[in-house]
Amino acid sequence: MSKSKFLSILLATTMGGSAAIAQSVPAQDSGASGAAETAPSGEIVVTAQRRSESVQQVPISITALGRESLDSRGVRNMQDLSRFAPGVNFSAYNTRSSSNTDIAIRGVSSTSGAGTTGVYIDDTPIQIRSLGYSGGNAYPQIFDLERVEVLRGPQGTLFGAGSEGGTIRFILPQPSMDKFSAYARGEIATTKAGGLSYEEGLSLGGPLVTDKIGFRVSISHRRDGGYVDRVNYRTGAVQDKNANRSDVIVARAALTFKPTDSLTITPAVFFQKTVKNDGDAYWVQLSDPAVGRFNSGNAIASPNRDRFTLPSLKIEADLGSVTAISSTAYLDRQQRATSDYTSLDSALFVGNPYYPDGAVSPSDYVNTQKSFTQEVRLQSNGPADSRLTWVIGGFYQHSKQIAYQNVPAAFLPSFFEAQTGLNFASIFGTGLVNGDSIYVQDPYQAIDKQLAAFGQVDFKVTPKLKIVAGLRWAHTEFNGTSTKYGPVVGSAMPLTSSGAISGNPFTPKFSLVYNFDRENNVYLTASKGFRIGGYNPRVPNTCRSDLASLGLDTNPVTFESDSVWNYELGAKNTFAGGRLRVNSSVYQIDWKNIQQTVLLPACADNFVANLGSARIRGGDIQIEARPVDHLVLSLAAAYTHAEFRNTVYASAAGANQALAVSSAGDRLPGSPWQVTASGQYDFEVAGAQSYARIDYQYQSGDPRNVAGNNPQDVSYDPAYYGLPEYHLANVRLGTRLSGIDVSVFANNVFNNNKALSLAHESRTSSLFRSVTFRPRTIGLTLSYRY
Repeated sequence: MSKSKFLSILLATTMGGSAAIAQSVPAQDSGASGAAETAPSGEIVVTAQRRSESVQQVPISITALGRESLDSRGVRNMQDLSRFAPGVNFSAYNTRSSSNTDIAIRGVSSTSGAGTTGVYIDDTPIQIRSLGYSGGNAYPQIFDLERVEVLRGPQGTLFGAGSEGGTIRFILPQPSMDKFSAYARGEIATTKAGGLSYEEGLSLGGPLVTDKIGFRVSISHRRDGGYVDRVNYRTGAVQDKNANRSDVIVARAALTFKPTDSLTITPAVFFQKTVKNDGDAYWVQLSDPAVGRFNSGNAIASPNRDRFTLPSLKIEADLGSVTAISSTAYLDRQQRATSDYTSLDSALFVGNPYYPDGAVSPSDYVNTQKSFTQEVRLQSNGPADSRLTWVIGGFYQHSKQIAYQNVPAAFLPSFFEAQTGLNFASIFGTGLVNGDSIYVQDPYQAIDKQLAAFGQVDFKVTPKLKIVAGLRWAHTEFNGTSTKYGPVVGSAMPLTSSGAISGNPFTPKFSLVYNFDRENNVYLTASKGFRIGGYNPRVPNTCRSDLASLGLDTNPVTFESDSVWNYELGAKNTFAGGRLRVNSSVYQIDWKNIQQTVLLPACADNFVANLGSARIRGGDIQIEARPVDHLVLSLAAAYTHAEFRNTVYASAAGANQALAVSSAGDRLPGSPWQVTASGQYDFEVAGAQSYARIDYQYQSGDPRNVAGNNPQDVSYDPAYYGLPEYHLANVRLGTRLSGIDVSVFANNVFNNNKALSLAHESRTSSLFRSVTFRPRTIGLTLSYRY
């Protein structure tokens, strides 16, 4: 289907709302419509605008998945979730380890600086700023969740910095003060040519004192078996079978107190610990995906240990016509990871990635993230169909991140001298430091502060026409410092630098919503999003030739915020007495002053600069149909076309050089097309309610005309490899009886093993690494709800 035809269908759907019949829609727990809570009328309820309202009334493109929907799809982590939310691209972009991830919504993505997607647990932002060469967002394991909301398009007014492309919200269940509930889940599965996976978890909740005190506790553990073997690259001998196995432990406890009828207090704590034994990347030369052989020739494992604790306190006061809400939280996260740099060091220093016997170079990282957030809101307390509803609030955040890195490589001087005949210390300005290290970063520190005020008003001009107006003002401050030394830097003496930047961004939002009736509307929205600027550590002396080729003497000390304006036309429609629901939107995003990573390939370093602009156009559609009783079909599709609008260089002098940072017409990385189709048929067997389900996901390949594939750009790599198109299918067959749900499933039914990346240490290196999908996995799930 062509882009123009797809957008025409979306626009036709958008403008077709006036023909619909006003009906109450039965609540369906499926991703096309986005089930979460359900109101008594059967409407689906979300809190995307910081208040409970029908998803059909929110002028935002949303995918929302409730508990049963997450279970029926087998969604266990962020990667699973992204496949059911068209317009979302999720990737692990470091093929040497498993600690780096990138998430993009509607093509707005970045692997450096502050994040472009807001990630929230309830009302608390947890996204991380990229520092150095490790780190990445922490995503909660999906076990005891009320729902997940994926909000497409910038959400800068209500959710602030970092929500440029959109926001993902993980909503946790709150304690009940009048009803007991329980949820338990166990799972066991086997992966083709891989290890055993299993899970066990339990959550309980209910009143301790009816209508006064309620509790909810949960704990779960999940093991994902590995399927990549670490081997000796010379002999093939297995060093670690199924090396990329991982374990996740999650625990949560929450209490709700209601000392008076108008006051509710909920303290809670969320804890998660992830231990991954090794990365998912395999060496292409040592593997044969067609027969399920994935081998890594790394000298050592690349483990990642990541834990975070999130205590929070929420206070709600019903003041009659107004509700006051205070949300306080403190995120304490520590990540300890090792990345095998043995072949990288060999490739960069010697030009030969195949390291000698006995060589090891474990790049050890420690990343800490400590973030305090406080939000206070006042919002109108009338019914959802009131003529005027509003919310105003204030937000404060103090976030401190510290990154340490140490790269021992005792083998390197002798290997270098044997291969080149040159003295290592003379060439690189110093020998090994601290006895065995070629690079030490101690530390790289970043402090972000935000103070913001925001508000949004929804006003019905007529019973059918509503105006939505919102504005957020923020004062942001960033301070960064870095100290590093060693042969990579070109000196045994510390290279220390610092930088600071501040701003006062405004992020408005305007929407016009026309309701043909309760179930059909069309909306037009203009909204702004931004992310905070930052600081560049001074690049090493070994980068002088790279800088000179760009017309620079040194790298810029700081970079500023960038921002997007989003213009969106959408509609939410229900037809055929509630049997068909269609939600759709088309949009244009203008991204200015983009924070772009400028690669310095010779010294394997980079910096960030505000360079150029991009335009992103696309659309999405979500359809849910019930053609006959007991059969639910859903289809969701998204198209994104994102490209740079101008040719930019790292400096004005750089325009006289041969290479640009990005060129006009270069596409931004990311799949243009994403399609998800699902079908579930419910039937009865021996008095038990049973079901059969199939989920299919399609994603087109990355565009070829990106900067990494353009010989005119500095990031050009002759071996550039974009994400190929792929097809995935999962099936599940189950039965339910008295709260017990037993199902068998097969994920990646056709055992898709396409390479999702192809990376090497340098442009001249012959060693390539790749990652792929988890091979076909067959298992059994047993769950219980009370």
